[in-house]
Amino acid sequence: ELARLRGSSISIVVQNPKVSLDPLARVGDQLARVGIAHRKIDYADAMREVIPLLAAVGIADPERRAHAYPHELSGGMAQRVMMAIALFNSPRLLIADEPTTGLDLTIQAQVLDLIASQVAARNLACITITHDLGVVANYCRRIAVMFAGQIVEQGPVEIVFSAPAHPYTRALLDSARGRVDHANDIGRQPPPNLYALPPGCAYMDRCSRATGVCRTPPPLVERAGGHIAACHHPAVP
Repeated sequence: ELARLRGSSISIVVQNPKVSLDPLARVGDQLARVGIAHRKIDYADAMREVIPLLAAVGIADPERRAHAYPHELSGGMAQRVMMAIALFNSPRLLIADEPTTGLDLTIQAQVLDLIASQVAARNLACITITHDLGVVANYCRRIAVMFAGQIVEQGPVEIVFSAPAHPYTRALLDSARGRVDHANDIGRQPPPNLYALPPGCAYMDRCSRATGVCRTPPPLVERAGGHIAACHHPAVP
């Protein structure tokens, strides 16, 4: 069931395209495989879709690049190929997992703009996984902040950035802004062991506002404007 969904209804763009692409197969063949596997079309029909799709993701001279091997591509071009592979079967959900981590700043912006334009043009849902709050601010509508494998806060980006409720969110934002109000909390303790999480709030040991009530799991509580946070001592809206 997962194999049926992956690559068809759900696609992913990963952070290191050079590792994900098959070094022994030409770019066009790798795109064609996706259509053959999920739509059961033949090789000739799949190849007819390759060139227009490579052009759509901004690859110059797509006919020549379709016959290239991954080692002949730059990092930005390889990421565009991954984008083409992800879009080949018109998915409903695109997951962008740190899609620009290995690229220089100029290429990062180009790839992010490409993802945003394709998401809008194709009416896709998109989940961006990132540690870069600048990417969130510029490209996302909603944010879900995770700590120890659990969502601790979520809501519209504007609300969460301007009025964070959870101390971990406040610490992340303070760190990004060069402030130390809450940022010091992040380094108070080593990361928690996900196989042996403490009872209650996983952030408790590094939180300067923790009290005895934090030994019980905090529920996700809805605040104004679709803003949700799991904290016994949230910031006042």
